[in-house]
Amino acid sequence: MLAIVDGAELPVDCTDVKFTASDWRRRVLCPRFPNAVSIDGRRENERVTFSARRRHVVDWGPFYMRFICDVTAKIGDRELSGLAMTEYLDPRGLRARWLRPLIKTRIRKVVSGTQVQRLRF
Repeated sequence: MLAIVDGAELPVDCTDVKFTASDWRRRVLCPRFPNAVSIDGRRENERVTFSARRRHVVDWGPFYMRFICDVTAKIGDRELSGLAMTEYLDPRGLRARWLRPLIKTRIRKVVSGTQVQRLRF
């Protein structure tokens, strides 16, 4: 779902939404990540496009990457552009046993009341 918040107006849902990720890369101990993403859709009778291209990697881990990105939003004939902090998550890294020492928090499941059980993957 893509919703547009435009100033003081109420959010408007977009239809025919399409998400595209491209220019995939890989780094050691990081998930595969896209260098560019775009979201396209329609809001009433206007075309809506949002795109982001990676400029700089800020932080990374075995299941996430954080970036500074150049972003552009087009709503009808208006265009906005600037910088944004973005994050890419791939939770499959949480299941790799050899990566567990690199993850600061342990995943736990509450079984009943105050009883806590450690999850084993």
